Amino acid sequence: MSNDEGWTRVKRKSRQNPPKKIHTAEAHHLPETFTPRTHGLLRPPKSLRADHDKIRAQWLDSPAHEALIRLVDSHAQSLHIDKAVCLGIGTFDPEDGGWEAKRAAYVQLCALSTLTSQLEKYSKHSIECIFQEPIFTDSDKSFLTSLGHRVVSSPAAYSLIDNATLLLAVHLYRPIYAAALQLNLPAIFIGTGWDVWDTVTMEHSSDLDNMKKMHSMYSRHAFPQDITSTAFSSTSIYFMPPQDKSVAIQHTSQESTTEDDDGHRRQQ
Repeated sequence: MSNDEGWTRVKRKSRQNPPKKIHTAEAHHLPETFTPRTHGLLRPPKSLRADHDKIRAQWLDSPAHEALIRLVDSHAQSLHIDKAVCLGIGTFDPEDGGWEAKRAAYVQLCALSTLTSQLEKYSKHSIECIFQEPIFTDSDKSFLTSLGHRVVSSPAAYSLIDNATLLLAVHLYRPIYAAALQLNLPAIFIGTGWDVWDTVTMEHSSDLDNMKKMHSMYSRHAFPQDITSTAFSSTSIYFMPPQDKSVAIQHTSQESTTEDDDGHRRQQ
């Protein structure tokens, strides 16, 4: 390993056919704090809703939307899911106003809506969506609650994840995945898969043993790509086999990772 401007860089395992460059972070350790911005112009919730409605219309017309529905129809009709947990989606009002990051957050939100709407058709009951993101502004929170969603403070969402959960956790730091999968495997997982992390050599290599277990048990597919953004680059979707719905995970370590995970943020 080497240090570059304070960030811990990792070296990948040697492979005869090395994987293509990925968009996941190379840092193992989380930055010390994540806090919402309190300065600069904060856009009101109604402006965020206007952006959302515009991008949602484009998403519903996209090939990725149709591909996602086909994928869920093929692999999730028999799964029982009663809630969706979304970790680290990012703010819908970034400080620099950057459209790429903002669009990625909206596209992920739209994809989550597609997933839950389709799953509700099978289950015949509503699915609550719960969001945890330490950098949410008050406008972000008001916008999401106006859509009928719930926002919780970190680390509350980790304990809500069980085998009836859809977990959306895209482009996050490794300790966040370790904390999210520590107790139970979700019914559906969307995020950076084990095939990516397995190419990285790091300390505490057992921290993702539960993800490795999920990788061996579940069916895995590339998440449909939105051609207008990098919202789902290097992202996989895992579906729990119907016969394994009651699976629960024992702790792989006596040491809890929660203390290291007071925030989650999209990896760069």
